[in-house]
Amino acid sequence: MCSLATNEPVGHVLAFNANLRHRHAQIAMVVRPDRAGRSWALEGAELFIDYVFANWEFRKLYAEVVDFNLPQFSSITDLPMFEVEGRLTEHEYYRGRYWDVLIVALRRERWQEFMEAGRARRAARRERARDLVAGVGSGTK
Repeated sequence: MCSLATNEPVGHVLAFNANLRHRHAQIAMVVRPDRAGRSWALEGAELFIDYVFANWEFRKLYAEVVDFNLPQFSSITDLPMFEVEGRLTEHEYYRGRYWDVLIVALRRERWQEFMEAGRARRAARRERARDLVAGVGSGTK
């Protein structure tokens, strides 16, 4: 992933362990620490996920999130389209202790609903902006 403003790399997003028979794959994202918590990573992941679903017949995509990273990814795991399908207890060792790993799944249908809702929200914002520019609803003619 690169910043649109500077074309500077901000992270990586990838799909792997594709199982074409059962129609699922895993996805992962790594973001530079100085770029974490910004919308670039989420936008990059969104574009990539949309690309994967548009070009392959996967039913769902899986991701693993370590407990200590949950604050960074809370916006993702709080979205209704992601479902926690499993927990690997005390699975990863980091900074003197073991951490749980959550396995989250994103189903194609939920992704399509999310993208449709996003398109509708963007269309409504464009309509409101056109109305504001045209003076509709402001009492001016």
